This record gives sequence, C-alpha cells and structure tokens, in this order.
Amino acid sequence: LNNSVKFFDMGEVYYELKEAGFTDEQLWTINQDTIQTVMESKTSIEFVYTDVETMLEKYEDFSDAAVPIRVREMRWISDNAAKFGYIQEGNSWIWEPNP
Repeated sequence: LNNSVKFFDMGEVYYELKEAGFTDEQLWTINQDTIQTVMESKTSIEFVYTDVETMLEKYEDFSDAAVPIRVREMRWISDNAAKFGYIQEGNSWIWEPNP
C-alpha cells in the first residue's frame, strides 16, 4: 500500500451481518458511511488485487444492485472524490489539499 493508505475490508463481517439478517442495502449504507468517514479524515484510498478502470468499464452498463460491492465502492468514490478533495492516481484516490 502506498501514500499512507489504510486497509479496509468488510470480508467476514459482511457475511456475519448478512447471516444476522441485514439486507444488501443496509450493508451498503454501512459500507458507504465507512468510506465517507475515511474520506472526511483525508486518508488515501487504494484498491489492491484489482484494476479500478478495468472493473468500472467491465460493469459500466450494470446497475449498482447488479455489480460486486467493490465496483459499487469504486463508483461511489469516483462520483464523490472531488467533493472531498481527492484525485485519482491509478487504483488510488489521494487527498489533494489544493486540487
């Protein structure tokens, strides 16, 4: 990981919450809130083990409900990056104090 990014992975927690009865939309809300908190703290975000542009292009014509959660995260970050002062560099979004 580069640029002081933090690792974030719902992984096991996602499946535990799903088994506990949380809906996909409830889980997405938790995930989105977590990403927003990270962005508000000006922490860089990096996707590993995947190529952001490839994934966004692959699922371009699919609704949010029909894509993997990682793609939904990528979409949300892409759509909101400028609002939080981020620029994209490859698979990362870096907080830029003067974009």
